[in-house]
Amino acid sequence: MTGGSIFDVDDDELDTFDEDDEALANIDESPGDLDEERSIPQEELTDAQKTRAEKNRLKAKTLKKSRLLSANPYNGKSRKDMTKEKKLVDTGGGFFLDEEDEEDKIKEALKPLESAPPPIMPPDQPECEDCGKDFAKSHLFTTFGHTVCDDCKNMEKDGPHELITKTEAKKEFLMKDADFKKGERGDEDLRFIIRKNPHNPRWGDMSLFLRLQVEKRAFEVWGSEEALEEEHAAREEAREATKVKRYTTKMKELRRQVRSSLFTKDLSTHTHSFGEEEYDEEKDEYKKTCKECGHLVTYEKM
Repeated sequence: MTGGSIFDVDDDELDTFDEDDEALANIDESPGDLDEERSIPQEELTDAQKTRAEKNRLKAKTLKKSRLLSANPYNGKSRKDMTKEKKLVDTGGGFFLDEEDEEDKIKEALKPLESAPPPIMPPDQPECEDCGKDFAKSHLFTTFGHTVCDDCKNMEKDGPHELITKTEAKKEFLMKDADFKKGERGDEDLRFIIRKNPHNPRWGDMSLFLRLQVEKRAFEVWGSEEALEEEHAAREEAREATKVKRYTTKMKELRRQVRSSLFTKDLSTHTHSFGEEEYDEEKDEYKKTCKECGHLVTYEKM
């Protein structure tokens, strides 16, 4: 036990940790059992040797735990047990998936089919507003409740069935969030669809409304198209007045800064230049006046 660092572990102690995992797992980790395995009696050891032995014991205990963890990383469960808990499904593409993940993907794929309504059978089929024909299925009717068949559908930009975002609807038709929902007039909530933002998917999803329905709701809110145009003109005038006021304020501030930068205060001292002395007989005193600033000085002579 002499020589070397106090943190060294003897070769005999390290050899005991080369056994199999079961033997290591069955070893009691209590300090008493580890002390009993040592052949040197505690009475024959000095205090320094006892301290070194205790540190070696703690280091050996740490090494044992690390070997147990590396030998059995499944937290006490064998690889066979882990395979039984999760059943793998061969996808045929060169990799396996958990059975639960496969079921979730199947449910996700079947979700649109479950939510799609069945075709409308006669005589309940609605009539198309554009062509006047009855139809059994329509994207506009299913999504927005707008009675137009798929043959007459035109959802291109500037088309009759163009979609508009909520932000654009607020700006163009001066609508609030409450105007899109069911209000005191008894109107239904405006239908919309959710789409990913094409500019940046991290900006959040977009709510797309049918422009025809938004325009109709805006005329109901403002009363007429003329009232909406008047409100646009009034707000434009208010914006222009605000711009002019802001411009005038900035110009005044700029002029003030220019004047203050050009102004230089005269810090030099003034020396009076008095004229001739004058005598006032009534007051019996003398006075002198500065020729530059007009300062008057009165005094008496003894």
